[in-house]
Amino acid sequence: MFANYLGDERDVKPLIVGLKIIRQIYQTSTFKEHVRAESLTGPECVTDRDYEQYIRDQSQTIFHPVGTCRMGADEYGVVDFAYVPKG
Repeated sequence: MFANYLGDERDVKPLIVGLKIIRQIYQTSTFKEHVRAESLTGPECVTDRDYEQYIRDQSQTIFHPVGTCRMGADEYGVVDFAYVPKG
């Protein structure tokens, strides 16, 4: 099965923005004193194309099978809603 993750530019752009934000956060004075070196993406990751390549090389998903149990609070449901407060 080929799920075509990252097949659309709209899938990749938010991840690039996210990596840039993370990098900015770690370059603030609060974090800078605790960070010796950047290990993931690495300092060679500079352009959007570099970020995209990093994302394509490193991204992965997992197979997460789900069951067919009915969700609900009736006699056939597998979820116990007794602990949920009313109101």
